[in-house]
Amino acid sequence: MHVIRSERLPLVVLEPPDYALLQTYYLENKDHLAPWEPARDEAYYAAASMRDLVAQRHRHYEQQTALHLCAIDDGRMVAECNFTNIVRGPLQACNLGFSVAKAREGRGIMTALVNPSDRPSR
Repeated sequence: MHVIRSERLPLVVLEPPDYALLQTYYLENKDHLAPWEPARDEAYYAAASMRDLVAQRHRHYEQQTALHLCAIDDGRMVAECNFTNIVRGPLQACNLGFSVAKAREGRGIMTALVNPSDRPSR
């Protein structure tokens, strides 16, 4: 698991064996995220589906076409931040999507995760 340390929470790029973190997050926040997510049947939340999704996201990370980061607190996923459709060249661009667990809303988690000033100096 690739980990990016920040002052607030570690951000991780999940690997297929870590699929349960994503599965639990989606199941616990299904109703909360429903207004912003496409309609999903129960098969989407199955272990095999989540393992495949994490594997696909990891391939995109390796190909540098997307970056799916999960914020982890006390061994649980509490937010995700997805940089997709990454374009390289004279124009550097991507799409940003994110979600925060219902129980963690309003605590500034996402602001801290996307704010470059929160990154440790190199």
